[in-house]
Amino acid sequence: MQTFVSLPEFLANRVGGRLRATHFSYGFPREGLALAVAVGSFDFDDLRAMTPLLEAALRFPPHDAL
Repeated sequence: MQTFVSLPEFLANRVGGRLRATHFSYGFPREGLALAVAVGSFDFDDLRAMTPLLEAALRFPPHDAL
């Protein structure tokens, strides 16, 4: 998977990519499958970085299981 640190770059190439921040990573290995990992001391800056990602994720197609 390709790693991005910029949300716009990740959103433009999300399938096969992952967004990396200080204490979390959000990946989209293939269409319909997303995963998120939080590690360490998740803090306010991490939440601030994750909020636009979660807002954008609301527009992603749901997983087949849903």
